[in-house]
Amino acid sequence: MPSCRRSTVARYRNPAVKIVITDCDHGFFTPEKSVIEGAGHSLKIYECRHPEEVLEVAQDAEALICQFLPVTRSLLGSLPRCQVVGRYGVGVDNVDLEAATALGIKVVHVPDFCSEEVADHTMGLILALTRRITVTDSLWKRDPVAFKERWGQRLELLQGVHCLSDLTLGIIGLGRIGHGVVRRAQGFGFRVVAHDPFVSQQQMEEWGVEECSKEKLLETADVVTLHIPLTKETDHLIGERQLRLMKRTAYLVNTSRGALIDEAALVRALREGWIAGAALDVTATEPLPPSHPLLSMENVILSPHVAFFSETAILQLKERVAQYVVNALSGYGNYALANPAVLQADATRGGRLAGGLVDHD
Repeated sequence: MPSCRRSTVARYRNPAVKIVITDCDHGFFTPEKSVIEGAGHSLKIYECRHPEEVLEVAQDAEALICQFLPVTRSLLGSLPRCQVVGRYGVGVDNVDLEAATALGIKVVHVPDFCSEEVADHTMGLILALTRRITVTDSLWKRDPVAFKERWGQRLELLQGVHCLSDLTLGIIGLGRIGHGVVRRAQGFGFRVVAHDPFVSQQQMEEWGVEECSKEKLLETADVVTLHIPLTKETDHLIGERQLRLMKRTAYLVNTSRGALIDEAALVRALREGWIAGAALDVTATEPLPPSHPLLSMENVILSPHVAFFSETAILQLKERVAQYVVNALSGYGNYALANPAVLQADATRGGRLAGGLVDHD
């Protein structure tokens, strides 16, 4: 994606407008302030997780930037001056794109954010599962004396561990992150199979990936990893039926969206041995309540929704989403548009949204 140039914004600067950050848990806002205030606009920062809270602070805002806030049709319809919604991240499942398009509101995001980081984290989880790294670490630290006494039996903990080149990795979703996992997994010797209806068989062959149906993938893979967005169609994509298709020795990895998996079915699958284990960076509720069964399962690895993070990535995310919002407001410069249909809809109405260069995926 082309880099953003602040000089473009400065040259075509609009009159000052109000931009509101509704919610963000990153803990600092220097990049956003630099971009937005540098373009001559005002920035207000809040911690609003509910639409009714936003209504109190953003009635006069021309743009919102959000992280977790549910951006509903009702909210958008109640903000008469709003022209742009920016989302921290790749996914926009918390934004009603259909409503935004109907109202002529651009929704911008950062589709190339953290692709390398999430692919790295995914590979780390896969290695931790297949090599039983966290299991042996936990047992040794929990009782070093007992572990020392049973040192000669430590290999019993590794029953079922195989050479990685003997294993099949199944990837559901071959976007930027999924393809990144392909490259990493192939470096470790995995056979890689994948399911993605939006990627051609020819492209998969060029990447050295075997195309297969979702059902066949679940039946044959030793590790299944998810790299797809959360939509109405993918909500609870992995439920009881899909988990029962998997090998009893297989592992499930999710670094995408928690709601892709029916967690109640997953808990049952892990307890009853339908699958061997799981590694989750995301869960349906974040953070998990302290009593949640996933927190006490030894065949589960949990990381607290941090796969996206690197110091470089977080700075780029914050700067880019702010820059894309500024560019989308002015109609000049590049921005990644999640609802490109809004341009055609506005053109049909005789509007002016279609100015500028749009780089959308």
